[in-house]
Amino acid sequence: MKTIYQKYLSQLSWWKQLSINVGAVLTALLATLTASHVHINWFTSDTVNAISQDIITIGTFFVGSFVGLFNTYMTERSKKKAKAIAEQYAKEKAVSDAAKVAKAQAVLAVTNNSETIPSTEGQTTTTQSN
Repeated sequence: MKTIYQKYLSQLSWWKQLSINVGAVLTALLATLTASHVHINWFTSDTVNAISQDIITIGTFFVGSFVGLFNTYMTERSKKKAKAIAEQYAKEKAVSDAAKVAKAQAVLAVTNNSETIPSTEGQTTTTQSN
């Protein structure tokens, strides 16, 4: 089961969507205040853009941190798991290959035994070369 950190905070697209949503709310608030003739000196469209950009920057930081931590601490466990899977695959492949070889040898043994397979060519003649 994924944690909240793995599910949301580690995905850059989630941060971008959050930035769009916050930017939309702040833009609507700015438009409402402007229409109401309430002016706040520091609250402008540039402020809204800066806040949205900061959210994306923080998201990029969290995503990068997550990837770094994941690669640092989870790699050893992943390597062991990958090695076990590779060994299991090699064993299964060896058994499968041995079964194919045994089947091919059985077919070859039957094919080399001319008494069990009648000829369909009819009579053949042999020629001698000088």
